[in-house]
Amino acid sequence: MTTMFGLKSKKNKIIITPELARIVAHICADGYLCSATYRRSPKELLTHKRKNLLRRKLAIRYVNTEPILVKEFKDDVKKAFNRKVFPIKKKNEYEVSAIWVYEIVKSLGAGKSRTWYISKKFTESDTKVKSAWLKAFF
Repeated sequence: MTTMFGLKSKKNKIIITPELARIVAHICADGYLCSATYRRSPKELLTHKRKNLLRRKLAIRYVNTEPILVKEFKDDVKKAFNRKVFPIKKKNEYEVSAIWVYEIVKSLGAGKSRTWYISKKFTESDTKVKSAWLKAFF
């Protein structure tokens, strides 16, 4: 059964897959969670009047120069979340911008350098998930 988020689930519980484990491990090791607040542009306000002039953007970003690891990250995001990864101009960064992706990755342990952790959902999973997490992290 697949949810609207593209994740396999049983009664709205996320099933931990090796792809999801690799995504979280990549973000813990070589990425970060991006949170920003922007003012809406005049062009955007012309097309649709809004009461809230501020827009909140939440995304996950992966930083790496190794093409094999970048391709693995892109493929995992496509398979786990059915989302496209966008490169950041003039940097070796890749972004997935979605509030629900941000919240899932954060709930599974990704965070700032001093606050990230290995979720019990990964440590209590089967050996495929554990090895996928460790391989992606190291």
